[in-house]
Amino acid sequence: MGALSLYSSTGLAFIWPNVPQEIAQGLQSEDEGERRAAAERLHELPQSIAVSHVLTALDDSDAEVRLAASRVAVEMRVQGSGERVIDWLGERDVRLRLMACEVLRVSPSSRALAALSRVLGDSNAEVRVAAALTLGTIGDREAVAALLGHLDDASVEVRTAMIEALGRIGDHRAVVPLLGKVQDNAVEVRRMTVRVLGDLGDQRASSALIVALRDKANEVRREAIESLGRLRANDAVSALAPLIQERGSLMLRETAIEALGRIGGDVAIEALLKALEQDEPTSEESVVRRALGRGGPSMIPRLVSTMQQSSHPNVVSGCALVLGELGSEEQIPLIVGEMQRGKVSERVGLAALAKMRSVKALPFVLEMLDGATPDTRRAAMLVAEQLLNPSDRDGRFVDPLLSRLMDSKLDLRERELLIRLLGKTGSPRAVTALSEFAVSTQPRLKRAAIDALGEIGPAGQDAELLTALDDTEPSIRFAAAYALSRVSAPATAGVLYRRLMHASEQDRLALGIALSGAMQRATDDRLVTEVVEGLDRVRPPLRDVLVEGLGRMRTRSAGEALMGLARSPWVDDRRKVAEALGGHAERVDVVRQLLSDADPSVQANAAWSLGKIGAREDAARLQALVTHRDAAVASNAVGALGLFWGRGLVRSSEPFCAALGDSRAYVRVNALAALRLANARCGDGSVERQILNSDASVMVRIAAARLLSAVPSTIPEADERGLRRCLLDDRSGQVAHVCHRAGIERRGDTTDEIIVYVVPDGRQEPMGRASYALVFETGSMRLGLADRRGAVYESMAPRGKVELAVPAIRLR
Repeated sequence: MGALSLYSSTGLAFIWPNVPQEIAQGLQSEDEGERRAAAERLHELPQSIAVSHVLTALDDSDAEVRLAASRVAVEMRVQGSGERVIDWLGERDVRLRLMACEVLRVSPSSRALAALSRVLGDSNAEVRVAAALTLGTIGDREAVAALLGHLDDASVEVRTAMIEALGRIGDHRAVVPLLGKVQDNAVEVRRMTVRVLGDLGDQRASSALIVALRDKANEVRREAIESLGRLRANDAVSALAPLIQERGSLMLRETAIEALGRIGGDVAIEALLKALEQDEPTSEESVVRRALGRGGPSMIPRLVSTMQQSSHPNVVSGCALVLGELGSEEQIPLIVGEMQRGKVSERVGLAALAKMRSVKALPFVLEMLDGATPDTRRAAMLVAEQLLNPSDRDGRFVDPLLSRLMDSKLDLRERELLIRLLGKTGSPRAVTALSEFAVSTQPRLKRAAIDALGEIGPAGQDAELLTALDDTEPSIRFAAAYALSRVSAPATAGVLYRRLMHASEQDRLALGIALSGAMQRATDDRLVTEVVEGLDRVRPPLRDVLVEGLGRMRTRSAGEALMGLARSPWVDDRRKVAEALGGHAERVDVVRQLLSDADPSVQANAAWSLGKIGAREDAARLQALVTHRDAAVASNAVGALGLFWGRGLVRSSEPFCAALGDSRAYVRVNALAALRLANARCGDGSVERQILNSDASVMVRIAAARLLSAVPSTIPEADERGLRRCLLDDRSGQVAHVCHRAGIERRGDTTDEIIVYVVPDGRQEPMGRASYALVFETGSMRLGLADRRGAVYESMAPRGKVELAVPAIRLR
């Protein structure tokens, strides 16, 4: 639960009914000026209306009309537009030739290959570059011969584009001709050549790349090193190993280390272990350790033997940290033993144990709570916090923690951490001690105890938390409310409801948080009756709290109450009911009805809820909504189909592949996230690779990068090339970072219930009915409008980070 910021929204996307007719009539006018004006307005139309007009305008006799239409065709990714612009490649107007290439990138046509090949000899260098890049995007091997025929173009930019296009196509016929370009007189051409030779993955390039290691330009040397790593060229190890000692360029040194990690083998590993001597074990990130970790579990015996035999503290510490990353629980005693012998520092040893995320390390970590220095003790506490899992409800660790709390020498921060660790045990045995701290006169200890009581689960701590709801300090009241929402007994929901109905305005937000969660565990039908009767006696924001509580209350009577509210004349009620019904599978019929509500915000919530409780036959309903004019409805429909896949209700990835052509960014994001969930790709994966390469949306490219790194296509080497180009060339640092982290993401199936409060930019409080776009840890998105208090309830948020993106109504 939390309050997050987003770009504020001031209105909904709207188009007057007469606008499409005005534009259509303008495009048919005999007056050139009117047609131009109409073409400039095409972007105002929804895609479903705009497509036919765009295609018509692309055939206009006036160049300005065609150019305006082509810009919209690119923006909306209008399929079929490529066929209309092929003849433009022969036009005298350079703008038309350039725009034709751009349109063909978003709407490829095999019929354009011959025309594009001819344009590779265009008199304008900019057109030649555009044609080459377009052929690379289309990816047809028939273009290879034409591209190879222009490798000696007089323009550096053109030669570079030709080579880049050959790399995108990935045909091995290009290898031998490219070997000669390693000696080109232009640095940029040499750099692109050695990059592409690595992308093509042909061992015949190894010798030329080793020669390129001596290039005068560091950027060429770096590309050569990376290419040798991608080739896993064993014959290059002896040439790469000395670069680890490179003092003139940290970039070259780190690139060489990464390349050796990719190549592997005894000689490369020995060089990397040697490099640990110069590595700083206390640094959070290490390129040497990352390279060694590439070997996976097969590296463990070598790391263990090195730890046992080496006398160098940096080497031993580095091996311990890599073992931690590899999650080798069997090596916990080894790491602890090296700590006790002084070969591994306490700080590094604790970091290694933390990386393992194994409860088996806890006894050793808790022993260090008696460390000689406050820094050691605090480090041990922070590691213990990472290793403890409240769901284990493990009482073995309560007594050691209580024992440490008795030490009078502890400072305030240490006591606070120990109290929080008691909650992390999840053991009811900790409740008595925590209840005492919950009335402490020290606010930090009181807050820590209340938070800890909320971690343990229902264990009779309601009285202490109810008392804390009356605290004079707002942060204590909210902490108590959140704890009660998670752990209160079933009967406490009634107590909270009655307090809510008589509370002052300032206390109602905290009480609402507590009540919404408490109702999840309530089973008394009398509470449902009370809540329904009280709906008309509270202000609208609290009305949403009560509706939300009914949704979280899993009784049949609560579902019946929601069914009645679904007929409310107020759209705010229906929107909240559509969200709340996501927990009532027995009322899926009501959700189906709300899919046809007159208000798109209700439909958006209904689509999302249907993803959680719908049946196999509802897949058709959701597929029909993917083309809905409202972006929130369409995006949520795709996301809901992704949930269907996770529930085993659909087994075709076709709806997701079809949605990749949608003009709306968030529809494409959810389609890519669903493909990742389904472990599926579209055809040979070329569509997803093209999206990663050229989509205008940063979020879409991030989703594509995550898909390519997690789910190989039938051409995995093309995926690797795409991720590589993304890392080096993407204009967004965010996207490049995701491509750099390719293959090391962890995915889990755990979900949490959350409430997100939407606080627009420039405001201090949540805003009711604010547009939002939630981004979950999995990359999937949920769109819509917040409720009347400015909140969004999500019953199945994938565990991890939740962010707010720019609302869909602020995007084109």
